[in-house]
Amino acid sequence: MGAGGGCFRAAPADPSSSPQLEARPALKAQLRPVLKEASRGQRRSGFAGFVGRGPRAQAETLDSVFAALRGADDAQEKEACDWLTEWAGCASPKARAGLVALMQRLMARALAERVAKAEEIASAHTGDGGEGPDFAQLAQHCEEALTLDMAHRAGVRVAAQVLCAASWGGGADEPSTSVVVPELDRLVLLFRRAALASVATSARNLQRWSELEAEIGLPALEKHLPLLSRKAKCLLLALTLVPQGRPQLPVVVKREKALTDAEAQLPDASACVLSCYFESDSGTKFIQGKRVEGGEGHGPRKEFFIAASADAIGRFGPPTELSLGREGVVVTAACEGSRITLSAEGDEAAPTSILMQVGVRDRIIFHTQDGQELGGVVVAKPNRGTLVLDSPGKTMKCTVVRCEAQRPAIPLFEFHRGSGQHWFGAYAGDFGIPSGDALRRRYRTFGKVLALAITNHCKLSFVLPVMFFRVLLRRKTAFVLNDLRGFDNALHVSMKKILKMRPGQFASLKEVEGLPDSLTREEYVASQVSEALCPAAMEEVRAGFESMAPQALLKDVLASELRHAVCPTESHSGSINIRHIFEVVMEDEMAECAAFVEAFWHVVDNLSVEEKKRFLVFVTGVETPPEPGTEQLFIQLPFSAFSQDEYVAMLSMLPQAHTCTNTLELPNYHEALLESGRIPEAGSALNAELRRLLGDKLRLAISETGGYELDGGFLPEASSSTPTAAMAAGPQAPMPVMCDRLPSTAGTAASTPSLEVVEAWRLPNCALDDKPHGLGGGGTPRSSVPRVLRTAADAADGSTAATSLEPQAVLDPVYAKGSQQPRHDVDSLLEDLDNVLKTPV
Repeated sequence: MGAGGGCFRAAPADPSSSPQLEARPALKAQLRPVLKEASRGQRRSGFAGFVGRGPRAQAETLDSVFAALRGADDAQEKEACDWLTEWAGCASPKARAGLVALMQRLMARALAERVAKAEEIASAHTGDGGEGPDFAQLAQHCEEALTLDMAHRAGVRVAAQVLCAASWGGGADEPSTSVVVPELDRLVLLFRRAALASVATSARNLQRWSELEAEIGLPALEKHLPLLSRKAKCLLLALTLVPQGRPQLPVVVKREKALTDAEAQLPDASACVLSCYFESDSGTKFIQGKRVEGGEGHGPRKEFFIAASADAIGRFGPPTELSLGREGVVVTAACEGSRITLSAEGDEAAPTSILMQVGVRDRIIFHTQDGQELGGVVVAKPNRGTLVLDSPGKTMKCTVVRCEAQRPAIPLFEFHRGSGQHWFGAYAGDFGIPSGDALRRRYRTFGKVLALAITNHCKLSFVLPVMFFRVLLRRKTAFVLNDLRGFDNALHVSMKKILKMRPGQFASLKEVEGLPDSLTREEYVASQVSEALCPAAMEEVRAGFESMAPQALLKDVLASELRHAVCPTESHSGSINIRHIFEVVMEDEMAECAAFVEAFWHVVDNLSVEEKKRFLVFVTGVETPPEPGTEQLFIQLPFSAFSQDEYVAMLSMLPQAHTCTNTLELPNYHEALLESGRIPEAGSALNAELRRLLGDKLRLAISETGGYELDGGFLPEASSSTPTAAMAAGPQAPMPVMCDRLPSTAGTAASTPSLEVVEAWRLPNCALDDKPHGLGGGGTPRSSVPRVLRTAADAADGSTAATSLEPQAVLDPVYAKGSQQPRHDVDSLLEDLDNVLKTPV
């Protein structure tokens, strides 16, 4: 029986009394040491007794088991393996536990010392610069250390088969985690960082991995996934899903509609690694005939999955610019409460023309001459020049330079209050609406994105419940009322009440809903539960997912493990510890300067949670922290200076970053302070100034991140490694150093007021859009378009006219049935509606 097959016939507690074994005395004699040790493991004192024998006796005992499993030839070895495997699938839990413990000890005996030696070797090969270790080279370095003794290889093969069979015993719908072998976990995770550093070569890495397994004498672990825990299992799964020879797939999307744009570009069969690009009018690179941002690598890849997630849960489409009328017309917006009244000098028809381009329930955003934004969701248009928005704003009058509108969209997933996570949207079970075909295709595309998140080592921006993945993997195909308990308690209570309805009441319910008279209450409840937990959209998601990740390859993956692989399940709401999340690798020049290292950690440790999220965006591309220990953060000092003027210029430089390799590039502020003459000598004064300078520059850099465009605006005479006098002008000067993420220069000139974004979720180069708080999916959807953006001058003069700093609810589209309606200022809304009714037609 193959791994994962399972066998559920009754079996004797003592394997030696098996009729099959009694009929084969030679096999019984061969397996006597195995049966003896397995029987010991069934006793309560079995493991304690084994440990109490001492290391030498333990080794001798296990070596005798290895010898028994080796057999005289391949046929005899296969016979022993097949019998033990079959018995493991049939045995009682107690008997199976004894055999499992023995097989795990065999694995530890064969692997423990070798894996420990390989770990030492791997720690010495971290790769050059910010590229991380090379997968093939790491395998070559560790191969000799990992090679198993010939006497142990047969036992390891048998143990792997037996443990896999035991993981499926007892009729479970998912494999047990009790058969995990920690030493195999450590072996696989040796290559985790190398695999993440070379995502683009996953197919080649899998080939090298298979060669390594054959050379060192291991069975194919990708076919024995129950032996591994979640992290190692998902790493091998990511390699396995990409077919040999499958090249990277370039995908070009707009950030605000990433999922929609990717629909026609993603493959219909087999997963792959994506090479993601974002369209940009100012980009200098062309991909597939489109102008794109300059960044490439794992940073844009991670941002694609975040942007696709945002598209999946967005309640509004991408912004479209509205015409303000004839050229030269000056449009003025007067905001008072929830009303915005438009007027125009030289063109009385302009306000009417603008409002004709906007419908009720559209979101409108006005960009003003002084750099502010105001707007919201349109509730009503009481007359030709007036809009009523969903929430009040600051009383003000301003000149409009640009106006955008966003149409309502049907979100694929919405925040689910019962589970505190996201679940299918209101129309997941109804594709009969006019946009039903497009909605169906979007759900299928989302299924592909789920599978591709595995192979690309990326995650979504929101969390889906474990129930979603149980249904997706077909582990849950029949549903009962109790499945709603803890998931949707309100629906659970409602269904229980229906079961207790009187016949007359239930008959009225069936009449209202147009249901057949023969339908019973139990059938009705079963139908409602099934529709709630497995709507029609799940079939589309599953179709897209299984086209990339065949069901057979995921049979040994738990639903909770898949969820953890593609959703940001780690909670970092209270604090983000950069030291704990990353393995930080500092360039020698910085590592040898204790004052600079101390200043760096003083600044980073004292960043607020929001600032740490912006720091993560700056160096990794997304604000969701990676799983602790899985990624490295490289800190380099690449800039050189040779004169006092150049050191003075270096003090004005900002940090830069490469998101594809998680590399932070810092000017050597410590050396610049000394060599420029600003601080004459090392000491407490230097340390204090270094902390201040580094803190100011880093905060400015992470707050003004503009995107990936690298090549435009550089000074032609600038050296790539030497700061020029032009940099002394401050952050608005062009930076003559190519990097993935440059600080934006917008809004930093002295004539431009500093803007404070009220409750705005920030993604580089991404228009404000409807997102949950942060990227963890823990909050409720909100309108991220603020009523007004306050300037520093507003804060200085104590202005409180920006009425609310809390997220404002978005008015649900008319078709969002079942959605909770937002809360509004009832009195003002009634007043506005009353005015609408009084307005002559």
